[in-house]
Amino acid sequence: MEELPIIHPSTHRGSPSADPESGFDVDSDFDSDFDSGGFANLKEGERRCLREGGFDYGDDERSKHFYMANAMSRLQNVYGERLGIFEANETGLRNSGGRAPLQGCHGIMTSDSKSFIFGLTKQIARSLERYWGKSTTKEGQSLNSAQSSATISCPRAFGLRQILILPIETATMVPIPKLAATATTSSSGPKFTYGIAASFTAKDRRYNPDINVFTFNPYNHIRARRKDKRTRPDSGQDAFFVSRIGASSDIALGVADGVGGWVDSGVDPADFAHGFCDYMAHAAYTHVAAEWPSPLSARSLMQRGYEDICKDKTVPAGGSTACVAIAREDGTLEVANLGDSGFVQLRLNAIRNYSEPQTHAFNTPYQLSVVPDKALAQAAAFGGEQLCDYPKDANVSQHSLKHGDVLVFASDGVWDNLTSQEILKTVSRVMLRSRAWEHTEGGVAVGKRLNELMMADDVQGGPEEIPSLQSSLAVGITGDAKAASMNTRVDGPFAKEVQKYYPYERWRGGKVDDICVVVAIVREEGK
Repeated sequence: MEELPIIHPSTHRGSPSADPESGFDVDSDFDSDFDSGGFANLKEGERRCLREGGFDYGDDERSKHFYMANAMSRLQNVYGERLGIFEANETGLRNSGGRAPLQGCHGIMTSDSKSFIFGLTKQIARSLERYWGKSTTKEGQSLNSAQSSATISCPRAFGLRQILILPIETATMVPIPKLAATATTSSSGPKFTYGIAASFTAKDRRYNPDINVFTFNPYNHIRARRKDKRTRPDSGQDAFFVSRIGASSDIALGVADGVGGWVDSGVDPADFAHGFCDYMAHAAYTHVAAEWPSPLSARSLMQRGYEDICKDKTVPAGGSTACVAIAREDGTLEVANLGDSGFVQLRLNAIRNYSEPQTHAFNTPYQLSVVPDKALAQAAAFGGEQLCDYPKDANVSQHSLKHGDVLVFASDGVWDNLTSQEILKTVSRVMLRSRAWEHTEGGVAVGKRLNELMMADDVQGGPEEIPSLQSSLAVGITGDAKAASMNTRVDGPFAKEVQKYYPYERWRGGKVDDICVVVAIVREEGK
């Protein structure tokens, strides 16, 4: 294998300026290379690889911080072994051996690409150097002195998809996210991380499990509301979000189900649901704990998202249900549920906890709403009322998590067609067959393969690809719910409710609806 050159700060053009808050240097030439020349001149395939690898370069300093911390390992995965194993220490970034500059890159990158990559790696080296110099270990000693000869390497066999699905705390090859997380959390007690995936399908679309799936990457920059409908998941009027909370290892996630009745008023219910989730994701991602008197809660996050969507003039009306959760590093889960979306907590082939739907009447769930003034005036003049509930009306519950737990959050497109027992059956089948759960003499226990399965490499484009465990579960539940919704012979939960309240309707089978599922698998460090 050809080697890459030693890269020193003095070899790069431009005058860097120190950023004492973020812990890394911001180099104007680097920014311009990335934002214009460097990225623009990459080949299309290379740009695609960078995007798939999570190179979503945001404008805020926190985004740059996480970007820098993981770019080194991502480069190794995007461009393969031809780039060698990068190592960083306080003197800069180098390749072990350090000979034959650039020769190993011919045929892989253009000359502009090489300039971009080397400018990037130089910046990472200086970022790590500055961060080490100002950070301390648990004993209080400077990392610059404690790790004067330490190196950080990216293993050759570390798959790209592992980077995409790893929670912040498990990405141990680069220490910055770990240090940033521990600054706001207690170092005592067990630490928990989460493998999260989602799957979805619109009611008027054929379900494609290879396309309609999302795997959470905690390092991607999350922007404010996506107003271009083409960038939304193909989930119809349902929506979901997953985001890390600020610089911590805590995770915020949730689902929202747009109220279809707004269609009769000429309103697209999807605009409210997707915008609401986008705002919650951005609020979680940009959350700064020091600026708030208490930790971010599920209800307060719902409130912030609701306030933002109410201020959005591009969404004049609409409404949705919501099930919002905060999964913390200490293994606690808080859920705020409003309406008939919901969640279930599964543990070792058993249902541990689940939410109850909130309804005003049959098929009339609690819902957050933006009601236009005209509709309010008409209701006042002619009688009637517009349903409008608030985050304060949500049911809030607290739960303790254990290693190997499976959390399922879903819209009513799932709960109207599958019971909690049927979801448990699907989850248990996948977990037991994969040996993530195992039968033992003492009953069902967490298998030794759980961590491996959560980090499976499910990059598209190969017959040997193995989906991650969480994506397999999300796809399995979504597929079962879709099939049940189309079945006209087997009565689902919704059909049984109709038969109970309206026996003369003769409703049979499932209920065709949009479906959205978010699955989180709980992992405790050291197990």
